[in-house]
Amino acid sequence: DIDKALAGFIRGQSLVCLILGLWYGIGLSMIGLNFGFLIGFSAGLLSFIPYVGSLSALILALGIAIVQGWLHATNGVVSVGYPMGDDYGELAACPQGARMLAALRRCGAGYSLTQTDAAVSVKAGAFRASVPAADASTFPPCAPDANIAPLGEPVRLALQIVEPATAETEPRVVCSSVLLQAGSCVATDGIQLFEAWHGFDLPPDLVLPKKGVALLCKVKPEFAGFGYSQGSVTIWLDNGAWFKIQRYQTEYAPYGRLFPEVSARDVPEGMFAGVKTIADFDTSVMLNGHEMTAFNDTASVECSGLPTIGFDTKRFLAFEPHAKTVGFTGDKAVFYGATGFRGLLMAKRKT
Repeated sequence: DIDKALAGFIRGQSLVCLILGLWYGIGLSMIGLNFGFLIGFSAGLLSFIPYVGSLSALILALGIAIVQGWLHATNGVVSVGYPMGDDYGELAACPQGARMLAALRRCGAGYSLTQTDAAVSVKAGAFRASVPAADASTFPPCAPDANIAPLGEPVRLALQIVEPATAETEPRVVCSSVLLQAGSCVATDGIQLFEAWHGFDLPPDLVLPKKGVALLCKVKPEFAGFGYSQGSVTIWLDNGAWFKIQRYQTEYAPYGRLFPEVSARDVPEGMFAGVKTIADFDTSVMLNGHEMTAFNDTASVECSGLPTIGFDTKRFLAFEPHAKTVGFTGDKAVFYGATGFRGLLMAKRKT
């Protein structure tokens, strides 16, 4: 049985990687990237390793352009722009992405750039590098959306809270995206759902891909402004830079009705600690009155005030940093936090 289950898992993962490889390859080819299909297909095959495939595609596919004092970069889904100042207003080139980044990393704070017919020269102290460059007209359009409204760090915090709830390789859009909307952000993998409040008035149905949101959450400058269009969302940063994400052209699935009327109370003392212990022995836990047990009956922990219901341990523990109160129904747990957080987790049946 174990061999059959393992073989089925491997076949399923292989099929997912093949589909992702074709999807990435065709997408990068359509935007005109050199070797786009090869880069995308390779990244898809590596996607069975979390983050490695997507980050490989980003690095290899990254296109860079220096135009009118701005440094632009794009991989077709995410685009960024950084103001370089008037000193570089005359530059207009599209240097090779990975090599340009490698050169700039060695420069520190002080450097100079000059352009030749087919290269950009990078100088910093004793360091010199010549980066092959194409004409700037070959760079795909990636202009930002106009900054139309103020934005603040609560939006970043809300995105950071909900983004882990999405699935890495889920083909359904609702399970591989984050909903950015007026007042809150929402994400789900089909079994757990997170919603975090940010308090800003934004348009409805801004459905953003998980990978773009994950990268946005890592930028260091503070969020300062917001813009959007039919196909994208742009976050303006307090240093004048911008971060643009292509968005899905779809409405997010209704989720409010999933939250039942439930009497929530303080999280039982020792509940999350007990689930952590069970997680060392099994991936599923059964809560049962005054104790919790592993589905495989290899471990148990005493804990009072529990209902009789089972859950996936990893997903259950994902609520620990945010949950202050919890309520249970026959098929789910509903969590609430003190800082505008709510979430739910579907139960798991013991077979």
